[in-house]
Amino acid sequence: MTEKNFIYFYPSHQKVYFDEITEMISQDDYHEELLTTNEYILALAKRWVDGEEFFEFKTSGSTGNAKSIIVTRQQIIASINHTASAIEYIPNQNCLLCLSPHHIGGAMVLFRALKLGMNIYICPPQVESIITFLEENYKIDHASFVPLQIEKIIVHRKSYIVNINSILLGGSPINKLLEETLYTFPNKIYQTYGMTETCSNIALRKLSQGVTEEYYTAFEGIEIETNDQSCLRIKGDITDNIWLQTNDIIEIKNKNQIKFIGRTDFVINSGGIKIHSEIVERKLRSQMGDKTYIISEKPDDTLGQRVVLIIESIEKIDLNFDELSPYERPKEVLYINGLPRTENGKVDRVTLKKLL
Repeated sequence: MTEKNFIYFYPSHQKVYFDEITEMISQDDYHEELLTTNEYILALAKRWVDGEEFFEFKTSGSTGNAKSIIVTRQQIIASINHTASAIEYIPNQNCLLCLSPHHIGGAMVLFRALKLGMNIYICPPQVESIITFLEENYKIDHASFVPLQIEKIIVHRKSYIVNINSILLGGSPINKLLEETLYTFPNKIYQTYGMTETCSNIALRKLSQGVTEEYYTAFEGIEIETNDQSCLRIKGDITDNIWLQTNDIIEIKNKNQIKFIGRTDFVINSGGIKIHSEIVERKLRSQMGDKTYIISEKPDDTLGQRVVLIIESIEKIDLNFDELSPYERPKEVLYINGLPRTENGKVDRVTLKKLL
């Protein structure tokens, strides 16, 4: 007889069956800010099982102050169905949640398991905790990570990642070394494109099984177009069939494929020339290995803003800027021990800019 679906908390080893969730903490009896992470997960699961229609999440805050976004149950279900159309989720398989459940990426791991009848293992997001969990040989079929997590797990033991059937990667850019490493992996690994407003991913880019796709492919039924500034607009059941305007500058290919160029928030105006930070960062990827780095700007009396390269390292690197245009070339290279990050692990560019 198949065991009932459950939520398993690590390292406490608490197991809660789906049919017990409704008996958990009453929504009237708690204040969200006072809950532990595990209590919050159970409260969120209860809200889903009880049929709640609206859920509120905060954006990452990497491009400015975090803001609250309300999404509907139907939007969440639409997102689950789209992701399930690309990845084979089978009832009673095991999913790993090692992201913050307070943000949409982590919450969607929980919602997918509840909706599709899969078991879910909860592990703290710290890499050391994830590695300790995986060392205990739990069978995990699906997982979601941010790039920093998967990089460090692979260094410790590659097989821990290979043994997971499908992996979704999101939250921040992927460096060249990680991309080249994942290319050889036999399991299914995808980089996701999405945001809080779209209930996580609306497009995937394959990174394994001998494939590194240049473009993200949008899910079927998702309409995409650009405005006059080449910024992406999205419409579909995932947005309640209302056009959603983003600040992401993209290139469209074949009507359903997109290439992320950068955000309008990160454009540097240096001497009247607009420079896309993320384009410059991609040009430098091959020289950076596994180091985290950011292109930002400092005020400049002559140029208005001057381009600055910040590298998270105590060791200096021999850099070659030949691939960069004269305007893109950093006027200064800074090395720091740690880049400021948001709660979900993204580099906090706004805070970084204030520190320069």
